Amino acid sequence: MLQTNQPKPLYLQLEDDIKQNIRFKKYAVGDQMPSEEELCSQYGVSRITVRRAIQSLVDMGLLEKHRGKGTFVAVPKHVVLASSHGGFSSYLEKEGRHSQQKILDKVYRFADAHEAAMLDVSEGDRIIYIKRLIFEDEFPLAIDELIVSPERFPDLMSLFESNVSLYNLLSEHYHVDFGNSEVMLDVSTAKIEEAHLLCCTVGNPLFILRKQMMDTHGVPIHYSKSIVRGDRVTYRLKADSDVLTMTCQPNEPANSDLVRK
Repeated sequence: MLQTNQPKPLYLQLEDDIKQNIRFKKYAVGDQMPSEEELCSQYGVSRITVRRAIQSLVDMGLLEKHRGKGTFVAVPKHVVLASSHGGFSSYLEKEGRHSQQKILDKVYRFADAHEAAMLDVSEGDRIIYIKRLIFEDEFPLAIDELIVSPERFPDLMSLFESNVSLYNLLSEHYHVDFGNSEVMLDVSTAKIEEAHLLCCTVGNPLFILRKQMMDTHGVPIHYSKSIVRGDRVTYRLKADSDVLTMTCQPNEPANSDLVRK
């Protein structure tokens, strides 16, 4: 029961209690919340109080309503610095979340002109292509594709596994010092295969993040393309006060993407 003799309004007390229940996983991510009637009975408050508390939690992004189904604990949305050096795994771990990855493809292939330019190698040189699915807990967050040069990183094909952080491997095994990165951010909607992998609906919003990572000497480390659920991530852009570079250009042609049919 809530305290009617406190100056704090009942809907705020109810809001705080539900927050605590979510934090301590009485209501886990994806769980359906009790109905308005059940919450009224449980807390001894009016339907108006329940609706106000629930709507406030929906506005915060902690709960989400599904028409005809009810109210559910929302998958948390993360604010990520687009130019940060670490990958999703390192970011989620810093946030205290459990991250895992599933490697979908890992092959040698020959660089096309675009890939060669991104890695500063010659067209036709052998490169490593890796495609993986990134999870937060058991929820798919992003499809990540990347290419690296096996000449620069020998044995990476065998060393990089599902339980290995790419950035930790590059830093600790290959002693890479990360420098600047160039990032391009586009928006798209989920196609059938993307929706299947990311467990979302066809047409859902997606971010397309292309990144060329350099070392401190300006030599490319890797080039990547990440397809990220737009309902799970917000990208934050940061610019120096004296330097701000913005470009506007048409979308790249399909054959410039990492995946080639």
